[in-house]
Amino acid sequence: MVLLREHRPQTEPLTYLHIHNALELGYCHEGAGVYVVEDKIQPFEAGDVSVIDETEVHLARSAAATGSRWQFILLDPIPLFGAEIEAELPRAGLGLSGPRFCNIVSHRRHPAIADAMRTVLRELEAQAPGYRAVVRGRLLSLVAEVGRLMPAGNTPPSPKRASTLRRIAPALRQVAERYAEPLSVGSLARACGVSEVTLRRLFRAGVGKSPREYVTAVRLQMAASLLAATEQPVLDISLAVGYSSLSSFNRHFRRMMGMPPRAWRQRTVGQRGS
Repeated sequence: MVLLREHRPQTEPLTYLHIHNALELGYCHEGAGVYVVEDKIQPFEAGDVSVIDETEVHLARSAAATGSRWQFILLDPIPLFGAEIEAELPRAGLGLSGPRFCNIVSHRRHPAIADAMRTVLRELEAQAPGYRAVVRGRLLSLVAEVGRLMPAGNTPPSPKRASTLRRIAPALRQVAERYAEPLSVGSLARACGVSEVTLRRLFRAGVGKSPREYVTAVRLQMAASLLAATEQPVLDISLAVGYSSLSSFNRHFRRMMGMPPRAWRQRTVGQRGS
């Protein structure tokens, strides 16, 4: 079965991390923002495809400046594709997850995957004669192509690490809701019902960062999304993601992305035009 729905991720605070009992494929029609998938923070823009399996809790946050509009397909791949797909992907149940798997597929780097997703959505909406066969064929190709993107050595989180991520989920949610505001470690600890010392230990075990490093990462990934999707001045973007100092924003962005914001935007625009 394939279920199709439309969604506009909130620009206002989100209320929960969630999980599905199916593979979720999404297509961003417009706007920009970030996806938080377990411990991964991934920017998106119009044209990108999201791939999230049934094992990973996640939420999306639209940038306030752009909003976003998505359509999603929920499917159970094994009954739909059978042995054809089980033989091609990393493990039974697909395994399109894990700390090194990128859940956001860039339409610029992988245009064939984005084109296949657009075709599926058009076919599902038009329902012309033979559309089921076309949808099945395109989805099979799309999922197999995504499977090729799985990095070597990627493994799902251990049960212990997965349990840790669930324990700090309220803090991850609070960061996604309020990343542009001053956030204290104390408020994040209270959201999880633990001490600050325990929260720092859990963050290191779950996401490999301190709470402050995680907040910085969310801010900078949202900034990267805005740099790619809008023509907003860098100063305005730095303020929108919670920086009061442009020099501090530039320094942090360069440390994470390997280049200053303006150079990163120029490279991204160049990739879009190539």
